[in-house]
This record gives sequence, C-alpha cells and structure tokens, in this order.
Amino acid sequence: MSPCCEIVTYRVEAAGSADIAREQARAVLSGFDGFIGWIAFTSEDDARERADLVAWQSREHARRAAEAVETDARFAAFRAGVIAVDRMDHYRAVPAPGPEVCADAA
Repeated sequence: MSPCCEIVTYRVEAAGSADIAREQARAVLSGFDGFIGWIAFTSEDDARERADLVAWQSREHARRAAEAVETDARFAAFRAGVIAVDRMDHYRAVPAPGPEVCADAA
C-alpha cells in the first residue's frame, strides 16, 4: 500500500499567530497513528496563503486525522486562524514506468 498524501491550501488571518498554531498542530498530529510527515509551505507573495502536505500510511489514517482537526480542542487555535480553505484532497504516488515500458516504446 502506498502512502496517502493530503494536500490542503488555505488562507489565515494573521501569519504570526498562524505559524505558532500550525507548529502546535503539527506536534499533535505527529503523535497520530499512521503519521509519516508534514511539509508546511507559505506563499512568498502573501504569508497568509498556506499549503500543507501531510503524508499518512493510508487514506483511512488521513481521514481520521482530518476529523480530529475539525473537532479536537487541541486544534482550536489552528482552526481559529484559518479564514478560508481553498482545497483539500488526498493523493497517492504514481510509480514511474519501469525499464520494460521504456524498452517497449523504443
């Protein structure tokens, strides 16, 4: 089973307090079953524009974590700082074609 990558793009009200809340959220999520890692991105043009890539062992792990972020009091500061979620989706890695595919194309 390949990992499930959750990508979320969103906007926060205040960059400074959102940075602190995001680090707190990351610390909590890192203890969740199935957590692999989190890469946080901030726009170079507007520090209030954010994207997070969170890797999970499975889509079910990602789903359970998303539910917790929506309801668990430990994520209240993170939720409070978000003023808009643009997109949230789950992705899986697509393996690159092996040498046999390239050989057939030649």
